Amino acid sequence: MWARNLKSNRNIDFEQQVSKFQKIAVVSADRAHLRRLGSELGEYAQRHRGALPSPGTLQGAVADLAANLPDLQAPLRDLVSRQTFAALIPYARSGAGSIQRDALIQEISRVYHPSVLVAVEEILNGFLDASGGIALSLSQTELTNELQSFRDPSEGTSSRQYYSESPVKASSISVSQPKPAQTSISSNTTNQANNGLVSSLIALVGVLTGVLVITLTWLIMSRGPRQQISTPASLQAEQANPPKSTPKQPPQPEPEINTPEEIPTSGISQSEARSLIDRWLTVKQQIFAPPFDTNLADQLVAAGPLWTDLTKPGGSIQWLQNNNSYYTYSTAKVNDVISFTPSESMPSIVVSVTEDSVLHSPKGSTPSSNTNNWVYTFKQEGGSWKLWDYRKQ
Repeated sequence: MWARNLKSNRNIDFEQQVSKFQKIAVVSADRAHLRRLGSELGEYAQRHRGALPSPGTLQGAVADLAANLPDLQAPLRDLVSRQTFAALIPYARSGAGSIQRDALIQEISRVYHPSVLVAVEEILNGFLDASGGIALSLSQTELTNELQSFRDPSEGTSSRQYYSESPVKASSISVSQPKPAQTSISSNTTNQANNGLVSSLIALVGVLTGVLVITLTWLIMSRGPRQQISTPASLQAEQANPPKSTPKQPPQPEPEINTPEEIPTSGISQSEARSLIDRWLTVKQQIFAPPFDTNLADQLVAAGPLWTDLTKPGGSIQWLQNNNSYYTYSTAKVNDVISFTPSESMPSIVVSVTEDSVLHSPKGSTPSSNTNNWVYTFKQEGGSWKLWDYRKQ
């Protein structure tokens, strides 16, 4: 009955949903052209690696390269003006940079239609000389949620609007226009096909719902019963044979358990200290490489020895800029916490860190890989705990 109502009352809405699936197929059909565009943009970035092009210069290059794709020009101009794209430039035509690419796609997924995400990701793959990505899975998730949002018209609610809120109309984005389908199938046959697709989707949702209910039921039943303090039989026995009165013994004091890492009375906890180091290792990619963002460093580093080394004349950042050099990191992670020393004024932590980096300079690329124990100290500044200094143990 629900399928017959959908057929008679919402045939137009269904055809619109099918056309949205076709948009993804249209973008995929011209994938080679998109990848070639990204490859040319990557070669352009390589030619200007010595002096990184400004966002305005990149926008001009995009306008020339994508002249035959007017519907993608606005998203691409927005793309190359973002700081997350600037972090991709050192990886142009290198085959690396997939993590930065996925972060950029995730960032713009809140703005653009899924078909735009698929097209932009293919351009970025050409730019990096890479493959894969998350845009297609994001698009499929969004379209699946849209189909699941269909409801019976008798409930008095309509399906939600599909397009993302964006100054670019999602309905106008397509890389190549598909030819009109030539068919001689009668309207009755088309309606039957639509009916079959909807019925299949309903059946799939029903199966998934059943699996979820069975799983939750199994989890609830597998949890053991709580331990009872005493049984009714034991209570009856105690009432029938009350114990002889004995002198009360003073309660024994329980041993104190000191857990300064978990519940600090003051200072920073061990988990907070490790989280701060994780953030520092993540942003080093943008501090020691274009755009050499000292604002990110200011959020994590207090005014101490580390800050002085970063920002002083001839310091780490200025040395890289003066020598037309930069670092890239393929791995930067905390392996283990060796020890933690809490303090109200200057706590410290010893951690094992693994870093795989490459120093890029006019003389060539110098790779480095090491695992060492580092001592990090922290200091409170402006109400927040920040890095004060770190040194090899």
